[in-house]
Amino acid sequence: MSTVCDLRLWHKFRTEGITGTTILLAEIRLRGYRGAERTLRRWLIAVRGTQPPPLPPKTPSARAITAWIMRPHHKLNETERLALKDIQAKSEGIAAVVVLARSFTAIVRTFGGENLQRWLTEADQASIPELRSFATGLGRDYDAVRNGLMLTYSSGAVEGAITRVILWN
Repeated sequence: MSTVCDLRLWHKFRTEGITGTTILLAEIRLRGYRGAERTLRRWLIAVRGTQPPPLPPKTPSARAITAWIMRPHHKLNETERLALKDIQAKSEGIAAVVVLARSFTAIVRTFGGENLQRWLTEADQASIPELRSFATGLGRDYDAVRNGLMLTYSSGAVEGAITRVILWN
């Protein structure tokens, strides 16, 4: 037994003073343990009197990581910046997503439609299928997307009115 779950169990055993094999067995069975009580007893004998190693840091949620990617770099606090940098170092895919997402966000925020073709080419060459699919979809209606990213006026009010008429008739 040497997984993160085991470490959490070990910490629970040590910090909460739970020493009864029956209680621990019931708890880990709820978590999917299918081993025998005897195996747990042997493990408890081996760890009694020793110090547990520190728990690994919790992995941030997908929602938190997405928020860090989508938020401008200067609006992240130091902890978030370091966590995102660490995640990027561990995953080339995440690193590519960060670069492409931030460059696309810059295009949207600055009405930089003239940079769309370059971004589509970069996204199409990325190793992330979802980004390639997104880029392909934008490319199918390139002129409309480019104009939408360059022009400062919006037809949103008209579209909303049309949608209301369609839905209410």
